[in-house]
Amino acid sequence: MEFVGDVPFEDADRDDIRDALKILPELPYQHSKGTDRFVASNGFRALVDDLDAEEERAVKDALKALGTGPNVTEADREKARLDARVSRLRAETRAKHRGYAKSVGKMLYDLQLVDQNPFEICGVSNKLKAQWKKGEEKRKRVCWDDRIYTFLGSPAFQGPFDDPGEPFYWIPLIARLMGLREEEACQLGPDDFGTDKGIVYVDVKVLDANHVKTIESQRRIPVHPTLIELGLLKLVELRRKQGTHRLFVNLTRGQTKWTYSENFTKNFNYYRKKHGVYWEGLDLHAMRTSFNSDLMNNDKSDAIRCLLMGHDPVDEGAKSYAQGLKLATFYERICDVELDVSMIARPFENTEALRREERVIDFRSAAR
Repeated sequence: MEFVGDVPFEDADRDDIRDALKILPELPYQHSKGTDRFVASNGFRALVDDLDAEEERAVKDALKALGTGPNVTEADREKARLDARVSRLRAETRAKHRGYAKSVGKMLYDLQLVDQNPFEICGVSNKLKAQWKKGEEKRKRVCWDDRIYTFLGSPAFQGPFDDPGEPFYWIPLIARLMGLREEEACQLGPDDFGTDKGIVYVDVKVLDANHVKTIESQRRIPVHPTLIELGLLKLVELRRKQGTHRLFVNLTRGQTKWTYSENFTKNFNYYRKKHGVYWEGLDLHAMRTSFNSDLMNNDKSDAIRCLLMGHDPVDEGAKSYAQGLKLATFYERICDVELDVSMIARPFENTEALRREERVIDFRSAAR
């Protein structure tokens, strides 16, 4: 609207659209993500101008703080300049936003509601997107390294626990030791747990408003013995006694996607930044990436790895004839994944909230 004006869709001027597209790469990476600093309250031009000025001041201040002593190298100055920069929208995001505008015009044109689609120029070819990406820092998700133990030293893992079902405690551990996706872990309920020949498993399925990514995502996964040792099954039993539908009863769904992970991601990022355990790329999904890498580093059946991850197996035999695989086979494989949790507290030891809840349950039972 700032560039094109309040005009009928097909009357949008292509030169105005081009002006908007020119400024798109200059928008901040965290545009409109929960901070007033990156909100275009006075328009996008003003936002970019303010950020450019802020960045210029930050570079000058960084160089001034660095000084001009004999031990200061050009490499030090270059790093100071880079650290002062404000991250801007990445190629993938720019291409996505441009594609949205083009697709709206295409829909209107296909429905014969407009005679032309001026936003056709917003399209981005794969070749052009590849050119944009060449100069970008790669942000591929990586596996957690020893920094995971710094993360496990943060408050959520040290107690005391107001609720033994603290999501910041359990969900990262479930992702790391069982490879569940964020939404799969967030939506777990006591009825998702069962046993087969003495092996406890989690049933990841589409049921009771649960979401899974693909058909292959529906699977049974043995519960990792470390999670049992930490008290996950005690949490399951507690929630059954309480009659709750979910393990993590205080999680809320986001208003945009209506998923638990929408809000959990925002809160988890805030938690990590607040407690100094935020590193780019080392997010919750990187826990699942680490789980996958542990399975790959043990040179065993790749079909089992795919089934545990909820991926489509490459081998046709694994696709069509996996029904006979025993849970014990999956359990043996999941035990290859190891994590030292000796430094974290156990939620069901000396938990005042748990004792209060048990008294409430006993009172309700007596009343009935």
